[in-house]
Amino acid sequence: MFITSTISLSSTILQTPTPTTTLNNNLVNSGTQDLVYIGVFLLAITLVMVIGIINKKIEYALIFAATLTVILVAFFWFL
Repeated sequence: MFITSTISLSSTILQTPTPTTTLNNNLVNSGTQDLVYIGVFLLAITLVMVIGIINKKIEYALIFAATLTVILVAFFWFL
């Protein structure tokens, strides 16, 4: 009796289909994600302009840092 129940249990386990995985990520709204990127870019440009009015040396340092950041991100992105 024990052997019969074990065999039927193992056949039941083998017949169970594996679940299919779906990559449905509902936590990120891709429609407004582009608007967030545009807003961050405009905020950064506005910050550089406001600081540029106050002090030119800091403006040049921020522009240099932003340029270097873009170059490094592009370099490591395609590496």
